[in-house]
Amino acid sequence: MQVHAPDPLRIKYRQSLTEVMQRAVVHCKALKDAVAEALVEKKDEAAIRAIAKTELDHLELYNCARYKIAHEITHSWMLAGRPRLIAQLSRHRVVSKHSQVHDHLSRYSRESVVSRELENRLTVPVATLTMEWHLG
Repeated sequence: MQVHAPDPLRIKYRQSLTEVMQRAVVHCKALKDAVAEALVEKKDEAAIRAIAKTELDHLELYNCARYKIAHEITHSWMLAGRPRLIAQLSRHRVVSKHSQVHDHLSRYSRESVVSRELENRLTVPVATLTMEWHLG
């Protein structure tokens, strides 16, 4: 078995990657915005965004503690279809995609307190939203 050297970017931005993951899952931020808010050098933003996207794709209940995200929040996020915000300029697409996320939350986990908290965070006035929801 061959042991690989650790990724230097993951080591350098360990805390920032945790913050990006929390902003994306707990605070429902767009990945691009979450990375921009973290302490990441401009030249490394694309690489950290790619790492975070991969980590979001693989985020499960057994590894969410790595990013200091509660099981309940991770579970609700997963039941909601792993929603992601992607910056877009089209408002008409926002309403339909935002409705899909609300429908997922309604269908699967409305009774959960954490799910209601997540739902409240996802319910943003359309007038202030310039994002498109992507599920999965």
